[in-house]
Amino acid sequence: MRTTRGSTDGCSNAISSSSGWPSPSTRRATSISTAGCRCTPSRPRSWTGCSARCSPTPTSPSTPSSSSASPAPSARSGPGASRGASRPAIWRPSVICVLPAVTSERADLSPGGGTVKATVFVDVTDAWSYIGAVRFERAAAMYTILTGEPIDIGYRACSVPGAPPAVEVAPAARISGIEFNLDEIVPADSTDAWRLLTWAVESGDDVQRELLHQLWRAHFLEGADIADHFVLASRAALYGLDLEAADGLLASTEYAEDVAKQRATAEHLGVEVTPFIVVDASRTISGVHSQDDYLQALHRIARDED
Repeated sequence: MRTTRGSTDGCSNAISSSSGWPSPSTRRATSISTAGCRCTPSRPRSWTGCSARCSPTPTSPSTPSSSSASPAPSARSGPGASRGASRPAIWRPSVICVLPAVTSERADLSPGGGTVKATVFVDVTDAWSYIGAVRFERAAAMYTILTGEPIDIGYRACSVPGAPPAVEVAPAARISGIEFNLDEIVPADSTDAWRLLTWAVESGDDVQRELLHQLWRAHFLEGADIADHFVLASRAALYGLDLEAADGLLASTEYAEDVAKQRATAEHLGVEVTPFIVVDASRTISGVHSQDDYLQALHRIARDED
Protein backbone atom coordinates (compact mmCIF):
# COMPACT_ATOMS: atom_id res chain seq x y z
CA MET A 1 0.00 0.00 0.00
CA ARG A 2 1.37 3.39 -0.90
CA THR A 3 0.47 6.88 0.25
CA THR A 4 -1.26 9.15 -2.21
CA ARG A 5 -1.14 12.88 -1.65
CA GLY A 6 -3.74 15.24 -3.00
CA SER A 7 -2.71 18.89 -3.03
CA THR A 8 -5.16 21.61 -3.99
CA ASP A 9 -5.10 25.31 -3.16
CA GLY A 10 -2.45 24.93 -0.49
CA CYS A 11 -3.93 21.91 1.27
CA SER A 12 -1.94 18.68 1.44
CA ASN A 13 -3.43 15.52 2.89
CA ALA A 14 -2.06 11.99 3.08
CA ILE A 15 -4.58 9.26 2.34
CA SER A 16 -3.84 5.53 2.41
CA SER A 17 -4.91 4.04 -0.89
CA SER A 18 -3.74 1.39 -3.29
CA SER A 19 -3.93 3.77 -6.23
CA GLY A 20 -5.12 7.34 -6.69
CA TRP A 21 -8.17 8.56 -4.79
CA PRO A 22 -10.19 5.98 -2.86
CA SER A 23 -12.94 4.19 -4.71
CA PRO A 24 -16.55 5.11 -3.79
CA SER A 25 -16.78 2.02 -1.59
CA THR A 26 -13.70 3.11 0.34
CA ARG A 27 -14.39 6.83 0.71
CA ARG A 28 -16.74 6.48 3.63
CA ALA A 29 -13.94 4.74 5.54
CA THR A 30 -11.43 7.52 4.88
CA SER A 31 -13.49 10.70 5.02
CA ILE A 32 -11.44 13.38 6.73
CA SER A 33 -12.43 16.43 8.75
CA THR A 34 -9.53 18.65 9.73
CA ALA A 35 -9.13 21.81 11.77
CA GLY A 36 -9.66 24.81 9.55
CA CYS A 37 -10.77 23.10 6.33
CA ARG A 38 -13.24 20.62 4.86
CA CYS A 39 -11.07 17.74 3.65
CA THR A 40 -12.98 14.95 1.97
CA PRO A 41 -11.39 12.48 -0.43
CA SER A 42 -14.56 12.39 -2.50
CA ARG A 43 -14.19 16.15 -3.06
CA PRO A 44 -10.45 16.71 -3.52
CA ARG A 45 -11.06 20.10 -5.13
CA SER A 46 -13.00 21.52 -2.19
CA TRP A 47 -10.03 22.54 -0.06
CA THR A 48 -9.18 26.21 0.17
CA GLY A 49 -6.03 27.58 1.73
CA CYS A 50 -5.55 24.90 4.36
CA SER A 51 -2.08 24.04 5.61
CA ALA A 52 -3.20 21.19 7.86
CA ARG A 53 -1.85 17.68 7.34
CA CYS A 54 -4.26 14.82 7.96
CA SER A 55 -3.31 11.25 8.75
CA PRO A 56 -6.15 8.71 8.93
CA THR A 57 -5.92 5.46 10.84
CA PRO A 58 -8.65 3.25 9.28
CA THR A 59 -10.81 1.25 11.62
CA SER A 60 -11.83 -2.25 10.59
CA PRO A 61 -15.56 -2.99 10.83
CA SER A 62 -15.30 -5.52 13.63
CA THR A 63 -18.25 -6.61 15.70
CA PRO A 64 -18.54 -4.52 18.89
CA SER A 65 -18.44 -6.46 22.12
CA SER A 66 -17.66 -3.96 24.88
CA SER A 67 -17.34 -0.28 25.71
CA SER A 68 -14.10 -0.24 23.75
CA ALA A 69 -15.77 -1.58 20.65
CA SER A 70 -16.82 0.53 17.71
CA PRO A 71 -20.34 1.95 17.81
CA ALA A 72 -23.19 -0.07 16.40
CA PRO A 73 -23.91 0.62 12.75
CA SER A 74 -26.27 3.48 13.50
CA ALA A 75 -26.07 6.15 10.83
CA ARG A 76 -26.40 9.85 11.45
CA SER A 77 -29.05 11.15 9.10
CA GLY A 78 -31.39 14.05 8.60
CA PRO A 79 -30.18 17.62 9.17
CA GLY A 80 -26.87 16.41 10.62
CA ALA A 81 -25.88 14.52 7.48
CA SER A 82 -23.79 17.43 6.22
CA ARG A 83 -21.49 16.96 9.20
CA GLY A 84 -20.26 13.62 7.83
CA ALA A 85 -22.74 11.83 10.03
CA SER A 86 -24.40 9.66 7.40
CA ARG A 87 -21.61 7.07 7.48
CA PRO A 88 -22.24 3.97 9.62
CA ALA A 89 -20.48 4.44 12.96
CA ILE A 90 -18.20 1.43 12.45
CA TRP A 91 -16.71 3.09 9.39
CA ARG A 92 -15.61 6.27 11.14
CA PRO A 93 -11.79 6.23 11.18
CA SER A 94 -9.61 7.57 13.95
CA VAL A 95 -8.29 10.71 12.29
CA ILE A 96 -5.31 12.64 13.62
CA CYS A 97 -4.84 16.08 12.10
CA VAL A 98 -2.25 18.79 12.62
CA LEU A 99 -3.59 22.18 13.60
CA PRO A 100 -2.95 24.87 10.98
CA ALA A 101 -1.13 28.15 11.62
CA VAL A 102 -1.13 29.55 15.15
CA THR A 103 -4.33 31.38 16.04
CA SER A 104 -5.14 33.77 18.85
CA GLU A 105 -7.14 31.01 20.55
CA ARG A 106 -4.31 28.47 20.76
CA ALA A 107 -2.91 29.90 23.99
CA ASP A 108 -5.95 28.52 25.82
CA LEU A 109 -5.33 25.08 24.29
CA SER A 110 -1.64 24.81 25.15
CA PRO A 111 -0.31 22.28 27.69
CA GLY A 112 1.36 23.31 30.88
CA GLY A 113 3.79 21.78 33.35
CA GLY A 114 4.80 18.92 31.08
CA THR A 115 1.33 17.33 31.28
CA VAL A 116 -0.51 16.25 28.14
CA LYS A 117 -3.52 18.53 27.72
CA ALA A 118 -6.65 17.51 25.85
CA THR A 119 -9.21 20.20 25.20
CA VAL A 120 -12.52 18.64 24.17
CA PHE A 121 -15.22 20.62 22.35
CA VAL A 122 -18.67 19.20 23.10
CA ASP A 123 -22.22 20.24 23.92
CA VAL A 124 -24.40 19.29 26.86
CA THR A 125 -27.43 18.42 24.71
CA ASP A 126 -25.53 16.52 22.00
CA ALA A 127 -25.69 12.74 22.38
CA TRP A 128 -22.54 12.05 20.33
CA SER A 129 -20.62 14.45 22.58
CA TYR A 130 -21.64 12.41 25.63
CA ILE A 131 -20.71 9.05 24.14
CA GLY A 132 -17.43 10.24 22.66
CA ALA A 133 -16.38 11.93 25.90
CA VAL A 134 -17.04 8.78 27.93
CA ARG A 135 -14.98 6.67 25.53
CA PHE A 136 -12.15 9.19 25.30
CA GLU A 137 -11.90 9.55 29.09
CA ARG A 138 -11.68 5.76 29.45
CA ALA A 139 -8.98 5.68 26.78
CA ALA A 140 -7.08 8.50 28.51
CA ALA A 141 -7.22 6.62 31.83
CA MET A 142 -5.87 3.48 30.15
CA TYR A 143 -3.13 5.55 28.47
CA THR A 144 -2.04 6.83 31.88
CA ILE A 145 -2.00 3.29 33.30
CA LEU A 146 0.15 2.06 30.41
CA THR A 147 2.56 4.99 30.18
CA GLY A 148 2.45 6.69 33.57
CA GLU A 149 1.72 9.99 31.82
CA PRO A 150 -1.43 11.78 33.00
CA ILE A 151 -3.74 13.52 30.56
CA ASP A 152 -5.38 16.74 31.69
CA ILE A 153 -8.86 16.85 30.11
CA GLY A 154 -10.80 20.09 29.92
CA TYR A 155 -14.07 20.81 28.15
CA ARG A 156 -15.18 23.75 26.01
CA ALA A 157 -18.51 24.68 24.48
CA CYS A 158 -19.33 24.33 20.83
CA SER A 159 -22.53 24.63 18.83
CA VAL A 160 -23.74 21.49 17.11
CA PRO A 161 -26.15 22.46 14.32
CA GLY A 162 -28.24 19.60 13.01
CA ALA A 163 -27.30 17.23 15.84
CA PRO A 164 -29.25 13.95 15.49
CA PRO A 165 -31.93 13.10 18.03
CA ALA A 166 -30.91 10.82 20.85
CA VAL A 167 -33.05 7.98 19.49
CA GLU A 168 -30.67 7.66 16.53
CA VAL A 169 -27.65 7.52 18.82
CA ALA A 170 -29.13 5.22 21.48
CA PRO A 171 -27.69 1.95 20.03
CA ALA A 172 -24.15 3.36 20.18
CA ALA A 173 -24.81 4.63 23.72
CA ARG A 174 -25.77 1.14 24.89
CA ILE A 175 -22.39 -0.19 23.74
CA SER A 176 -20.77 2.21 26.22
CA GLY A 177 -23.16 1.24 29.01
CA ILE A 178 -25.39 4.32 28.68
CA GLU A 179 -29.14 3.80 28.45
CA PHE A 180 -30.96 6.94 27.29
CA ASN A 181 -34.39 7.69 28.74
CA LEU A 182 -35.74 8.67 25.33
CA ASP A 183 -39.29 9.45 26.45
CA GLU A 184 -38.20 11.98 29.08
CA ILE A 185 -35.51 14.06 27.34
CA VAL A 186 -36.34 17.78 27.57
CA PRO A 187 -35.08 19.99 24.69
CA ALA A 188 -33.00 22.80 26.16
CA ASP A 189 -30.61 25.63 25.40
CA SER A 190 -27.21 24.76 26.89
CA THR A 191 -25.85 28.32 27.22
CA ASP A 192 -26.55 28.68 30.95
CA ALA A 193 -25.18 25.20 31.58
CA TRP A 194 -21.95 26.23 29.88
CA ARG A 195 -21.76 29.45 31.90
CA LEU A 196 -21.90 27.26 35.00
CA LEU A 197 -19.32 24.83 33.59
CA THR A 198 -16.98 27.69 32.69
CA TRP A 199 -17.19 28.92 36.27
CA ALA A 200 -16.68 25.39 37.60
CA VAL A 201 -13.35 24.99 35.81
CA GLU A 202 -11.93 27.64 38.15
CA SER A 203 -12.22 24.98 40.86
CA GLY A 204 -10.35 22.49 38.68
CA ASP A 205 -10.82 20.52 35.46
CA ASP A 206 -11.93 17.51 37.49
CA VAL A 207 -14.77 19.52 39.06
CA GLN A 208 -15.90 20.75 35.67
CA ARG A 209 -15.70 17.23 34.24
CA GLU A 210 -17.80 15.71 37.04
CA LEU A 211 -20.39 18.47 36.72
CA LEU A 212 -20.55 18.03 32.94
CA HIS A 213 -21.21 14.31 33.33
CA GLN A 214 -23.85 15.09 35.95
CA LEU A 215 -25.58 17.41 33.46
CA TRP A 216 -25.36 14.82 30.68
CA ARG A 217 -27.01 12.27 32.98
CA ALA A 218 -29.64 14.80 34.00
CA HIS A 219 -30.47 15.55 30.37
CA PHE A 220 -30.30 12.12 28.75
CA LEU A 221 -31.15 9.76 31.63
CA GLU A 222 -33.25 11.65 34.16
CA GLY A 223 -35.44 13.91 32.04
CA ALA A 224 -34.31 17.08 33.82
CA ASP A 225 -34.42 20.49 32.15
CA ILE A 226 -30.77 21.57 32.05
CA ALA A 227 -31.83 25.12 31.13
CA ASP A 228 -33.61 25.46 34.47
CA HIS A 229 -31.55 27.48 36.94
CA PHE A 230 -32.64 25.46 39.98
CA VAL A 231 -31.61 22.21 38.27
CA LEU A 232 -28.23 23.68 37.34
CA ALA A 233 -27.48 25.20 40.75
CA SER A 234 -28.50 22.09 42.67
CA ARG A 235 -26.33 19.87 40.45
CA ALA A 236 -23.39 22.22 41.01
CA ALA A 237 -23.89 22.00 44.77
CA LEU A 238 -23.64 18.21 44.56
CA TYR A 239 -20.00 18.62 43.54
CA GLY A 240 -18.99 21.04 46.25
CA LEU A 241 -19.70 24.31 44.45
CA ASP A 242 -21.40 27.03 46.46
CA LEU A 243 -25.17 26.97 45.90
CA GLU A 244 -25.70 30.69 46.50
CA ALA A 245 -22.80 31.60 44.22
CA ALA A 246 -24.22 29.35 41.51
CA ASP A 247 -27.66 30.94 41.90
CA GLY A 248 -26.17 34.42 41.65
CA LEU A 249 -24.13 33.52 38.58
CA LEU A 250 -27.15 32.06 36.78
CA ALA A 251 -29.27 35.11 37.60
CA SER A 252 -26.69 37.30 35.85
CA THR A 253 -25.01 37.20 32.44
CA GLU A 254 -21.62 36.33 33.92
CA TYR A 255 -19.42 34.09 31.73
CA ALA A 256 -21.76 34.54 28.74
CA GLU A 257 -18.94 36.22 26.83
CA ASP A 258 -16.57 33.36 27.69
CA VAL A 259 -19.04 30.80 26.36
CA ALA A 260 -19.49 32.79 23.16
CA LYS A 261 -15.71 32.89 22.73
CA GLN A 262 -15.45 29.12 23.20
CA ARG A 263 -18.07 28.54 20.53
CA ALA A 264 -16.34 31.01 18.20
CA THR A 265 -13.06 29.15 18.73
CA ALA A 266 -14.74 25.88 17.78
CA GLU A 267 -16.14 27.47 14.64
CA HIS A 268 -12.72 28.92 13.80
CA LEU A 269 -11.15 25.47 14.15
CA GLY A 270 -13.72 24.02 11.76
CA VAL A 271 -15.49 21.81 14.27
CA GLU A 272 -18.22 19.87 12.45
CA VAL A 273 -18.33 16.60 14.38
CA THR A 274 -18.23 15.97 18.11
CA PRO A 275 -16.34 15.43 20.23
CA PHE A 276 -13.54 17.49 18.73
CA ILE A 277 -10.37 16.88 20.74
CA VAL A 278 -7.30 19.12 20.61
CA VAL A 279 -4.20 17.47 22.08
CA ASP A 280 -1.37 19.76 23.22
CA ALA A 281 -2.59 22.50 20.85
CA SER A 282 -1.03 20.61 17.95
CA ARG A 283 -3.10 17.53 17.05
CA THR A 284 -6.82 16.95 16.76
CA ILE A 285 -9.03 13.85 16.91
CA SER A 286 -12.52 14.41 15.56
CA GLY A 287 -15.70 12.43 15.98
CA VAL A 288 -16.84 9.41 17.97
CA HIS A 289 -14.56 6.37 17.87
CA SER A 290 -14.05 3.22 19.89
CA GLN A 291 -12.13 3.40 23.15
CA ASP A 292 -9.31 1.42 21.54
CA ASP A 293 -9.11 3.81 18.59
CA TYR A 294 -8.80 6.77 20.94
CA LEU A 295 -6.06 4.95 22.86
CA GLN A 296 -4.15 4.20 19.67
CA ALA A 297 -4.52 7.81 18.58
CA LEU A 298 -2.99 9.04 21.85
CA HIS A 299 -0.05 6.65 21.46
CA ARG A 300 0.47 7.79 17.88
CA ILE A 301 0.41 11.47 18.85
CA ALA A 302 2.99 10.78 21.57
CA ARG A 303 5.23 9.04 19.02
CA ASP A 304 4.86 11.89 16.55
CA GLU A 305 5.88 14.44 19.16
CA ASP A 306 8.97 12.50 20.34
